[in-house]
This record gives sequence, C-alpha cells and structure tokens, in this order.
Amino acid sequence: MNQAKFEVGEPNWEPLEALLSMEDCEDFMYMGTVGDIELYKHRHTRRYLNICGTSGKFYRYAPDRYIEISRVEALSEALR
Repeated sequence: MNQAKFEVGEPNWEPLEALLSMEDCEDFMYMGTVGDIELYKHRHTRRYLNICGTSGKFYRYAPDRYIEISRVEALSEALR
C-alpha cells in the first residue's frame, strides 16, 4: 500500500478489539489512520500494530509505504 495521508480522528477500536482481549487492548493507544489502516501503538514497547479497518489485514511500515504482513508477524513486532 502506498503512503496515504496520515489522519487523526475519532478512534476506531473495533479492529483491535476483534484481535485482542479487552485487557490486552488497554495496552494500546490509538494513533490515527493512513488510508484504511488503523494505527495502534503499544504503551510499553512503543511499537505499532497496524490493522486495516475494512479487511482485517496487518501491515508494517517500510520507507514511504505499508506492506502487508501476517498476523503472527504483526503481533510479534508490536509486542517485542
């Protein structure tokens, strides 16, 4: 996915809540969106968990774009 405009608006917790328990969701901050990708930042690791709000796919930020990764990779990166 090419770099789209970063926007901060009303938090959308649904993609994160569909993935994690409510207790685990409390460790994340909502940062905003890039296109359809919701950006969540872990409070302790300071790493991002990027989830597409429409498809549920996961993404990693690479220079100037977001690339699709697996759920396992996304969680591993956010929580390490």
